[in-house]
Amino acid sequence: MKKLAVTTQYTVGHYIDDYLLPRWGTSFALDIQPLEIEQWLRSLKHSNPTKDKIRRIMSVIYTRAQKYGLVPRSDSSNPVKWVEQSAKSSYKPIVLDPATAAKSSSNCRGLN
Repeated sequence: MKKLAVTTQYTVGHYIDDYLLPRWGTSFALDIQPLEIEQWLRSLKHSNPTKDKIRRIMSVIYTRAQKYGLVPRSDSSNPVKWVEQSAKSSYKPIVLDPATAAKSSSNCRGLN
């Protein structure tokens, strides 16, 4: 298995330490239900792409646990497999016409 980039290691560690462990750290892996995970993700005050990243990290944890025989290798042993979470961003781009873009650009040059 390839080692993760340092920045990826930091990001994954952050999500595990700051989100997954505080919420699920005392739960038995096989007792966690898909709807519990969905409700928890909905309660987070983050964008959909961030919530999806947390869901995907949780899924990898379950998959690795299955790989190493820590939980049974069945679909019912990975509740994240059944969790629905949109990854679509609600970001709305700001579209500038050429005149406004030129004016903004000239205003920024004066900030140097």
